[in-house]
Amino acid sequence: MNNPAQEFEQQRYAVQRHMVPPHALKLALEATRLNRVHEGYMQWDEHTRAWGRYCDAMGEALLLMLHQPLQRRLGLELVPCYSYLRCYTPESTLPPHVDRPSCEISVTLPIGSWDSASKWPIWLQANGENVAVDLSPGDLLVYRGAELRHWREPLADGVWIQLFLHYVDANGAYTDYALDQRERLGPVSLAREASPGINLPRRKEPSG
Repeated sequence: MNNPAQEFEQQRYAVQRHMVPPHALKLALEATRLNRVHEGYMQWDEHTRAWGRYCDAMGEALLLMLHQPLQRRLGLELVPCYSYLRCYTPESTLPPHVDRPSCEISVTLPIGSWDSASKWPIWLQANGENVAVDLSPGDLLVYRGAELRHWREPLADGVWIQLFLHYVDANGAYTDYALDQRERLGPVSLAREASPGINLPRRKEPSG
């Protein structure tokens, strides 16, 4: 199936190859190397046993960079929500799950890896079948994250750098979650003393 819009409509997911050029991947990988050793920049998530960063600056830039190309390929009007950068190791876990409404239309994008010779597919449950999707750095899987169960088997070796980009359908049911209910796109300050997990920023005050 060569039409990504048709593929996404029928399967609820689509694979797109070579969406991020090598120079952008290298920049993102090197920025992650530097930020990973900066104390307090990444947060430990006990659920996945991985280090991550909500709305990393590079992630937010890629969220915007891929916005228009994804709209054209999927034939949808998308509203950006947020990005999340995560560093997985062989100790990490990602059990089958669906995501919250801000992840209505999700992208998983491998940035690169350190000391890993393994491919590491993401699994989806779609149309009653379990599907393994292999991605190389720069490829992406776009899928209905709040609808399709997805997971990973254990990583064999090394460190795997994965970026998640999340959007909602501008004509769908989750428009209240645009920008992940933040005031703006971009990096946010995360409280270092907050409980482990995904530390979310202060949301907009409700209107009315």
